[in-house]
Amino acid sequence: MTRKALPLPSQCELHQIFEYCAETGVLRWKPRPDNPRWNRVFANKPAGGIDGKGYVRIRTEGKIWNAHRVIWKMVYGEDPDFIDHINGDRSDNRIDNLRSVTQVENARNTKLHKSNASGASGVHWVSRDRRWCASIHSGGKKIALGHYVDKADAVLARQRAEKEYGYHPNHGRCDKCP
Repeated sequence: MTRKALPLPSQCELHQIFEYCAETGVLRWKPRPDNPRWNRVFANKPAGGIDGKGYVRIRTEGKIWNAHRVIWKMVYGEDPDFIDHINGDRSDNRIDNLRSVTQVENARNTKLHKSNASGASGVHWVSRDRRWCASIHSGGKKIALGHYVDKADAVLARQRAEKEYGYHPNHGRCDKCP
């Protein structure tokens, strides 16, 4: 179960607090006319920092916000359910790298899991059968795509299914692959 994000301040309030550069994806603190001490430390500096999962997080007004959600609301005026970083870089908050998605759509643009041994999402070796097995998830169910002697055939079956079931073209990318 995914936790619902806290509602963000209004679009107007966010524009009073932050300056956003769409080309770089960086949010900066705006100066506060009534607080010279704060301005010396924070004004015009990047807001937030990168957390352990790679997201830019910002602490303000006693709350912690994901920068990509703040940016989405600043640009489009709405609180998104989920934001997908299209290229998979969680700190790349350029607006052309962000898209508002459902939880299912977000899961269909994930990188290759670190424990994956085959090098392809949805493909694994079945020792008992001495075959490669391909599968995909859709509609909350696991769909078997077949068992294959040749790994390339299993990968091809999975790639075809990804297109058929609406997976993002970046799904299963390997950040450490050449």
